[in-house]
Amino acid sequence: MTHTILPKIIQSTEKEAQINEEIWKRLLTQGLNAKKLRFIVERIPFLRENAGKKLLENNPDMTELMSVIVHTPSLREKAWKKLTEEGPTKSHLMYLITRVPALSVQAWGELVPQDLSKSDLKDVMKYAPSLREKAWEQFVEQRPKTDELLYVLREVPSLQKDAQKQLFKQQAITTELHRLDVPPWEQILEKKPDNDELVYLMIHVPSLSEKAGKKILEQEPTHYDLANIVRYSPLLKEVAGKKLLQENPSSYNVIQVMARVPSLYHKAWDTFLAQKTEDDSLSHTVEFISLLAKKAQNELLLEANGVSHFADCAHKENCSLTLLERLLDHILEQLFKKSTHTGELIHILGYLPESFSFAIERIWETIEKRNPNIEGLLHVINYVPALKEKSAKALFKKELSTHDLIHIIQEVPSLQQEAWAVLLQKDLSSDKLLEIIENMYSLRHSR
Repeated sequence: MTHTILPKIIQSTEKEAQINEEIWKRLLTQGLNAKKLRFIVERIPFLRENAGKKLLENNPDMTELMSVIVHTPSLREKAWKKLTEEGPTKSHLMYLITRVPALSVQAWGELVPQDLSKSDLKDVMKYAPSLREKAWEQFVEQRPKTDELLYVLREVPSLQKDAQKQLFKQQAITTELHRLDVPPWEQILEKKPDNDELVYLMIHVPSLSEKAGKKILEQEPTHYDLANIVRYSPLLKEVAGKKLLQENPSSYNVIQVMARVPSLYHKAWDTFLAQKTEDDSLSHTVEFISLLAKKAQNELLLEANGVSHFADCAHKENCSLTLLERLLDHILEQLFKKSTHTGELIHILGYLPESFSFAIERIWETIEKRNPNIEGLLHVINYVPALKEKSAKALFKKELSTHDLIHIIQEVPSLQQEAWAVLLQKDLSSDKLLEIIENMYSLRHSR
C-alpha cells in the first residue's frame, strides 16, 4: 500500500513546487519592494522563504529582520546575527523572549544589562518557560504587590507555590486565594456574606459547597442561586430543585433540574411541557438530557412535519440518531416523490450529520444529475465536508471566475494545485496576482 501511495505523494509535491515557482517568478518580474517582501514573509507561507532571502540581501531594517526571525525558521540564525549587529531595542528582545522560544535564552542574554520592569518579568514568566526561574528571582527582588503576585498565581502554574509563599509573607487575603492549599475561607463564612459571595464560594471551594448552599437557602435565594445549588451542591440539589420548580422557573432552569436531579425528572418534565415549549426547546432537551431522550423524541416527532424542523434538529451534534433516522426516512421519502427544488436539496445537505453518508450520497447524485449552478456548488463546499472534493470537481467543468478559483484553493486542500493551474492560465498581471495572494492570505490570517 505504501508503494502505491508514495509515487502519488511525490507527484503531488513536485506539482505544488512547480506552481509555487511559477507564482514567484511572476511576482519577481513586476518587482517587489521591501514592504511587499515583508508582507509575504509574514502572511504567505509557501513564498516566505524566497521573500526572506530577498529581504536579507537588501540591507533590511530592524522591523524586517524581526519579521524574518519570527516567521522563517530556516533564516532565523542569519537574521538574528544581523539584528545583534544593529543593536536591538528592549522591545525587540522582549518580543523574541516571549514569542520565539528558539531564541529566548540568547535574547535574554542581550537584556541582562538592561533594567527589566515587573511587567516585563511577568511576561517572561508566563511565556518563556526556560527563563521562568531567573525571571522569578528578579521579580521577587523588586518587591511585587499583592495583585502582581496574584497574576503569577493565576497565569504561571509552575510558580504557584512560590507565589503562595510570597503572598503569605505579605499577609495578603483575597478572594483569589481559593487557589491556595489552606485558604482562609472559614473566616469569610463567619462574616455573613451575601448570596453572590456564597455562590462564589460554592463554585470555587468545593469543600465548603454544602455550608455555603445551606446559608443561601436561609437567605431568600433567587432562581439563579437555586440553580447554582442544583449544579454545585450534591447534597442540597434535591431541596433546591424542589423549591425551584415551585417558583415558575425558566425553561433553562427546568432543564438544569432534569439533567442533575434524578428524583425530580418526571416532575420537571411535566413542568417543562406545561410551559408550552416550542419545537426548538424540545430539540434542546433531546440534545442535553440523554435519560429523557425517548420521551422527548416522542413529543418532538409529533411536531415534526417539514424540512426546516429536520434541519434545526440535525445540526445539533448530540441530537438523538434514532430520532434523526426516523425523520430522515420520512423526509427523503417526500423528497424523492416530488421534484424538490435543487436549492432545497443543497440546503438539506448542509445539515446532515456525516454519519448519514448513504443519504448524503443519494441526495448528491440527484443534485449532480440536475447540473447545479456555481453558487449551489460553492454552498456544498462550504457546508458539506464529505462532498467538498466532488463539488469542486464539478465546478472545474464550468467557466470559473478568479473568485471561484480562490475559494477552491482555500477550502479544498486536495485540489489546490489544480485550481492554481487554472488560475495561472488566466491573463493576470503580476500586480493582480499579488493582490489575489494578499487578499487570500489576509482572509486566512483573520480566521
